[in-house]
Amino acid sequence: MTVTAWAAVAVFLAAYALIATEKIHRVVAALGGAGIMLLIHATDAEAAFFSELTGIDWNVIFLLLGMMVIVGVLKLTGIFEYLAIGAVKRAKGCPDRLMVLLVVITAIASALLGNLTTVLLIAPVTFLVCERLALPAAPFLIAEAMASNIGGAATLVGDPPNVIIASRAGLSFNDFLIHMTPLVIILMVVFIGMCRILFRKFFRYDPERAAEVMALDEREAIADRRLLWQSLAVLALAMAAFVLHPVLHYEPSVVAILGAGILVAVTKVTTRGAIGEVEWPTLVFFAGLFVMVGALVETGVIGQISRAAAEATQGQLGLTTMGLLWASAGLQCGHPGHRGPQRHADQFLAVHQVWPGGDRGHYRVVCAVPMAALPMGHAGHITRAGRVGRCSSADEVWGGADARVGALCGLAVRRTVRRAG
Repeated sequence: MTVTAWAAVAVFLAAYALIATEKIHRVVAALGGAGIMLLIHATDAEAAFFSELTGIDWNVIFLLLGMMVIVGVLKLTGIFEYLAIGAVKRAKGCPDRLMVLLVVITAIASALLGNLTTVLLIAPVTFLVCERLALPAAPFLIAEAMASNIGGAATLVGDPPNVIIASRAGLSFNDFLIHMTPLVIILMVVFIGMCRILFRKFFRYDPERAAEVMALDEREAIADRRLLWQSLAVLALAMAAFVLHPVLHYEPSVVAILGAGILVAVTKVTTRGAIGEVEWPTLVFFAGLFVMVGALVETGVIGQISRAAAEATQGQLGLTTMGLLWASAGLQCGHPGHRGPQRHADQFLAVHQVWPGGDRGHYRVVCAVPMAALPMGHAGHITRAGRVGRCSSADEVWGGADARVGALCGLAVRRTVRRAG
């Protein structure tokens, strides 16, 4: 490799370490790394901002932006509080039934709205419900975080890495539905059964407190019914447009931006209120990562990694896929408290390692999809939930649950690889 290539590797590893350890803010690390890549001519402005292969993927950025606006408006309606209170009443205050309902709600909402946003919206309601029932919040938050990860893997919009993988590999919304949704449903059924076993010692039923919760009226949680129906209508139209992509030929980013624009235009929500829920640091963070990884592609580093991986596995699809899957998982497990930001860098590398030299027709189904499905990469949800509630027992409960679900996912992926092979 050239001197520039080695310098690019050093810059990326330094930025990666800073992101993983959070010595400085992840956005600062990503933007700093991107700026240095441009400074040392590992890439240039043309490649960084306009290249489809090595530049910022604007389809990803605008898809995330549009969905964040839609979710931000939907949040104002109180729909999540309504669903949570309704779940408590349907469960009649029974803790194990409540966990099942909250887990299912979280998984479905994650598939439609995005997993991180779903967890951040449902976590405060979970605290309220657990306080009313005198239950520890940590097991419920952990179960919701893992369910949001599994559920978010079912669709293209369910998780940011899904969006990145779909954009780079040419995957459509329907590709995720066809290949991921059946596996996600199976995993959710097994996961629900595991929750009843793993967290059974935390399920304490208090008839008096259950009676108090049953007296709540979930309809009072809806702050604006008109806005709710408008938001649900726009969300339904957006999902329909995602599914009808082969007919309409609108990119997901276009659909998301149109949906966000229509929702803001037809409702009384102000522009400031609509964009106030957008996670701008996340979008900027992704932009910086795109530039850094694009520089590694420009300098030939990713090409060499791809060839080395293919030679090491002698071109065997199943072995290559499993190697990438578990290598990424291992990297993410190395820093338990900081895996959220780190996971995105792992996904960027994994995507660029595979597709430049591989047969897309095979890798589409077998490699990209399992990379998005791995539950162990989402401790960022637990980190956020733990920071909000300061649940000291979260790590204790999480340890066994994470390992078991991760192993389950690995076995499912292995079977998928064998069938595709």
